[in-house]
Amino acid sequence: MHWGELRRQAKALESEIDSKLTEFGKVGSSSLSNSTGSRAPHITQSSNGQSYGDLCNDIENLLQRLTQVNDKMGDVVSSADHGNISQQHIAKRHREILFDYSQDFKRMRNNFNNARNRDHLLSSTYRVQSTSQSDKPPEATRLLIEEQKSLLHADKMLTDRLSAASAIRSALKSQHHMLKATTGNLLNLRAQFPLVNKVLNQVSWRKRRDSIIVGSVIGCCLLFLLFYLFH
Repeated sequence: MHWGELRRQAKALESEIDSKLTEFGKVGSSSLSNSTGSRAPHITQSSNGQSYGDLCNDIENLLQRLTQVNDKMGDVVSSADHGNISQQHIAKRHREILFDYSQDFKRMRNNFNNARNRDHLLSSTYRVQSTSQSDKPPEATRLLIEEQKSLLHADKMLTDRLSAASAIRSALKSQHHMLKATTGNLLNLRAQFPLVNKVLNQVSWRKRRDSIIVGSVIGCCLLFLLFYLFH
């Protein structure tokens, strides 16, 4: 497959994964927030009607497809007769993006699963509480239940904050990748068009020359001024 087509596929998949991860974080955070009364995460839906499980499957499929595209890009780079520095840089950047997206997905999924497991472990305590309120449990038991309530509430607040921070981190990473892509395109243009590089060097040299001339003129003026003042 042509290099340009592989790049277009990689960019399209990265954009779709970024959007899916944002929805994934929102659904996971909403699920945990809605579980306060039910003692177990309630699986909500994304803005386009997808459930948490559907988003998991979609993201895993997209990551697998992006891995295949990256492998093909690596094959193109390695099979070239002469190493193309620009293509090597681009292929490496796409591999880094894939790694970051995979790590974000694993972290958000693990956070949700851990919170769900904690809720399931504590659900028996709340069932005992609801079925035995008329029996007036001992003071020690009541205090233990209250303490568990406080700990669970604090844990949920922390999980919500982590989910929000993860969503912000994903957005910042997306902006970082966009900036890196822009830088890579500029470097690619500079390598492909020596004339542009030559013009840029000439502009830089002229700026340095003008600075030297201005500095020399200012220095001469200062010398004449000092000579005039002291003679």
